[in-house]
Amino acid sequence: MEGATFGGSSPPLPFFILWPIMIVCVVALIYAMKSTSSRAAKYVLFAIGARLILSALPGYTFKSSPIGLSWNALGTIAIFGLGLLAVRKRPLLDKALLPVYPLALVIIVSGLYNEVPVNLFNTLIKIGYFTILMLAIIDASEDIGGDNLLRKMLIPCAIPFAFQLGTIVLNIPKAAEADGSASYIGGYQHEAAFSVILSIGLLVAAIQTKMKSRYIFLLFIIGTVGIILANYRTTILSLLPLMGATFMILGSQHIKQNQRLLISGSMAILCLAAIMIAYVASGDRFQDLGLIFTDWETLTKRPEYYDDASRRIMSGRAYIWSSYIYAYLDSSQIHHLIGFGPDQWARKFIVYAHNQLVCYLYDLGIAGVIATIFLWGTMFAAALQCKTGPTIRLIAAHVGFFILCMATQPMWMIEGLIFYAIVCGFTMYHLKGSKSVTASRRNLNQPLLPQAYPLNQSAHPHTMNRNHP
Repeated sequence: MEGATFGGSSPPLPFFILWPIMIVCVVALIYAMKSTSSRAAKYVLFAIGARLILSALPGYTFKSSPIGLSWNALGTIAIFGLGLLAVRKRPLLDKALLPVYPLALVIIVSGLYNEVPVNLFNTLIKIGYFTILMLAIIDASEDIGGDNLLRKMLIPCAIPFAFQLGTIVLNIPKAAEADGSASYIGGYQHEAAFSVILSIGLLVAAIQTKMKSRYIFLLFIIGTVGIILANYRTTILSLLPLMGATFMILGSQHIKQNQRLLISGSMAILCLAAIMIAYVASGDRFQDLGLIFTDWETLTKRPEYYDDASRRIMSGRAYIWSSYIYAYLDSSQIHHLIGFGPDQWARKFIVYAHNQLVCYLYDLGIAGVIATIFLWGTMFAAALQCKTGPTIRLIAAHVGFFILCMATQPMWMIEGLIFYAIVCGFTMYHLKGSKSVTASRRNLNQPLLPQAYPLNQSAHPHTMNRNHP
């Protein structure tokens, strides 16, 4: 289920601190689940919390079970199966499901043609996990309200921060693979997955609409510091749109209506200035990104033409992308269409593609790329249509996810799919609410017409036959 690993694992937490943190997290998760009567809300909390707890124990859960799959994989399958029982029944043409079908179809066709049934099953489970969690979020939000659900979701989202605090207190860092700098990731497998996990908490805090601004700012500070200590620059960059939108929205809430535009514009300028300062102060950590715009030829040549210096550009991403793309271009026409099969990159390449579309181009062909863009585009368009809820922040979260997909593979990680399921789930929930509000306003604007009654009944409603339909 996990496929190839990202690389070297983080040093594990000592036994004397690992299990006390684990017990506290489990108790807190159970408490959160008991605090609601909604079956869908219970599942949302369990699906997020259980996965984050399982991932915190790679020394145990990543080992193979007696049937060959890792314990983490078995846990993921079990969580997905429970979700099938938790969500409400829907028509097959439900708007939340339609964007997922093309990608699922391409995965099935590619997996069957390339005869990789195990990879086909694993990938479908991941897409199923995303879909079920998204639907459960919609159901739970309708049951108890979106803001109420978000507040409860803060409890499972706090789990990884507790483990990270343990590694900070005991000074147990992991050396980042790119430059050897320290990453505090709570004993999780890799800083890429862990930083995405922390971003889930930042997202849940950002899209609150009824929580007081000072509490959201406090959660943002905790989340931002945690992600910086995780030391994965791709996630930091991807969160900038969401962070900027949140600060501008919250910062202008208590300002007079006629001054909000000025204040929001000023905050936008300050955010851009902060980004530029971070860019300059980071040395070469971010400056390779400028090559995308200034030296495009370096990024499009065949992998055999890369020298040692160019292979280090963007932590090796340019060379990695070239290897995937030219392996795809040198293949047959059928592979151009449907790829080599889901997760088949792990058999040919040492490292993952660090780009969701590049990975899907190799695994699922151009059909997979189109299906993925259709999913992203449809959900993004839904966010643009929302008229209620944290619309701007949801739009920013979609943009941030696109950025994340351009430099890593969040849809290969269950943690990345959890992040996107939250974004899409609340997008579809608020879209449905927006349409209800629009319909109500339309009905209020319609002239009231006298109700017609059968000719053999009195026009007065109190004298009508109660048995009349």
